[in-house]
Amino acid sequence: MLETRAKLNHILLFPHIIATQNFSTKVPMKFKSRGPVSGVELRKMAVEALLKNPPQESDLKTGDLLKLVHELQVYKTEVEMQNEELRVAHEELLASRDRYAQLYDLAPTGYLTLSTDLCIEEANNPAMNMLGLKREAINTGSIKFSSIVASESQDEWHKFSRTIFENDEKKRCELILRAAENTRLIVLLESIAVKEGFNVVGQCMVALIDITGRKKVEGELEIYRHNLEHIVKQRTGQLEAARTQAENDARELRESEGRLRTANKELTLFNNAVVGRELRMIELKKEINELCQKYGEPKRYGQEPEKDKE
Repeated sequence: MLETRAKLNHILLFPHIIATQNFSTKVPMKFKSRGPVSGVELRKMAVEALLKNPPQESDLKTGDLLKLVHELQVYKTEVEMQNEELRVAHEELLASRDRYAQLYDLAPTGYLTLSTDLCIEEANNPAMNMLGLKREAINTGSIKFSSIVASESQDEWHKFSRTIFENDEKKRCELILRAAENTRLIVLLESIAVKEGFNVVGQCMVALIDITGRKKVEGELEIYRHNLEHIVKQRTGQLEAARTQAENDARELRESEGRLRTANKELTLFNNAVVGRELRMIELKKEINELCQKYGEPKRYGQEPEKDKE
């Protein structure tokens, strides 16, 4: 009865975990019951009770006897109808109980029931397979949950365990557990304290959700993000250096253009000065020749070659 109650509590307290699952697998009946009392047994019990307390003799008339027989027949029919209703209700109860047992043992999540001293009292099949526990060992009620917690999560479990029975609110934490075949699992643990009586805490219902794969993916994504940030930072540095180099090259180019313009200007001035001097020399030579011709003297400067004139 306590086992059934623990399974029903898990299903009712963690509905969000199993709400989307389909459990169509047939399982054998796990619970036996005496069932409804048959008509033969009921009659035998009634006869024995009648022999123990026989009715008082009285002078009954025939009509009264017939009326009494009729009433007894009606009463018998009513009892049979009630017995049939009880039988149907009993079968429905057994079927409902089996469905909840199926839902409990075939759930994709591991369920545990912890006592007030944090020992494992009950576990479903996924939890036992996950942790590598045996039903016989669990039934002893001597397995401390802390014994399956990895050393690196002991401090976290110690702090969390002190708050489990403070109230009936749902609590959660992430732990590393020692699992089957010397493996380690990262689980999300959800717990709810259940009251047995008036403000009396009796048990703690625990759901174990394996998040090892998710944590592995998160770790890989973190490494990828770190590498990507490093690449972006490196590339940004390269682009910044290239931009700085381009700015320096542009500044040097502008300075070179300024020096070139200055040199070109100076060259133009020098060229103009040289050309002007040559023209002045030609004019002076021409004037000297004209003066020499005027005073009857030979020309001091000969004529320029035709190619020079051209």
